[in-house]
Amino acid sequence: MPPGEPIAVVVLAGGTSRRFGQDKLAASVEGRSLLDVALGALPETAEVVVVGPVRPTSRPVCFVREDPAGGGPAAALVAGLRQGLSGTAQVLAVLPADAPAGGEAAVALLAALAADPAATALVAVDDEGREQPLQLVLRRPAVVTLVTAAVDGAAGASARRLLLGSLGSQLERVRLSPRTLFDIDTPAQLAAWSAQDSPAVTALLELVERHRRADGRPVVLALDGASGTGKSTLAEAVRLRTGATVLPGDDFYSVAFADADPGDLALLTDAEIADRVFDWSRLRVEALAPLAAGRPARYRPYDWTGAGAGGSTARPDRLGPPRTLPSAPLVVLEGVYAARPELADLVTATALVAVPDAVRQQRRDARGDDPGRQELWERGERHHFSRLRTAVDVDLVVPGD
Repeated sequence: MPPGEPIAVVVLAGGTSRRFGQDKLAASVEGRSLLDVALGALPETAEVVVVGPVRPTSRPVCFVREDPAGGGPAAALVAGLRQGLSGTAQVLAVLPADAPAGGEAAVALLAALAADPAATALVAVDDEGREQPLQLVLRRPAVVTLVTAAVDGAAGASARRLLLGSLGSQLERVRLSPRTLFDIDTPAQLAAWSAQDSPAVTALLELVERHRRADGRPVVLALDGASGTGKSTLAEAVRLRTGATVLPGDDFYSVAFADADPGDLALLTDAEIADRVFDWSRLRVEALAPLAAGRPARYRPYDWTGAGAGGSTARPDRLGPPRTLPSAPLVVLEGVYAARPELADLVTATALVAVPDAVRQQRRDARGDDPGRQELWERGERHHFSRLRTAVDVDLVVPGD
């Protein structure tokens, strides 16, 4: 970090925690509150400004509120930076309080700024190249430029638009690891963070090590299991621990299946449902084959929201905007049917995630799966796991609880 320069860190701790169900910043992570975990890696000499309601913290901080309270991330960003400018800080860092490794990200960005005296504004980007507008480091003149550009405190504005619009030409992008950029909005994401060092994840990584390829090509791990077993949570935990690329099978839900008349679907056999529910050909050609060869993959995922940009316009083809997944030494294909025979030649190792049926049903009820579709999916899954992929057919069975 810049030697000898006063530093202020703005921690954005507003929001309603609606998706979490309670105050997520008070949730226990590693025996501390999520807010304290985010603060823990920050330099002891830095002035810390927390934008949000007053909460207990393990280190001294200054609390401020955006105007109006609840005005959104851009308003919180501006309020925190204005408070930071009121002191002597010549460098200001920003991080979201719901990112448990956000303090580590801030330290990495501060070090990058110190290594480049000509730089004035650094923003983190993820492994898909997207800017993370709430994880940045700015020298004081850049902060003044950004705050001056904000209109009426930026209430309701887009933090990304504000940042790119005011500092676009000055911004330098720094790629950070998935772990340092990960934020927690849901209990499932908290579970993924907490599961990084779990026996299940350790067992999966031991399996991967046993299947490392002599030719240096990526290991492709197929993480299969019935709906509600926790595959996505385990895959995310593996990604956080290793930087793996995760390919969600749900991105390739069949448009034809989604558009089919329910009456026609009811006439299908269990085997036909298993064959048709996902677009195996598109998954293979557009995503799995390039990733297995060590190349990035670009495809349009199925849009489970059923809406277009802004959530207001239905997509006629049911597919969302293009997504790019980076190449990585480990690729995790997760989802029901991940270990299907049609994909076996591209898969290096297979694992089955298992939990009791009662637990699965609780999870599916909690996420609001459509009962009619759930019944169809269950029929296809029963066929898959009884005829095509049973526990004896995979390399490893792990618990998803």
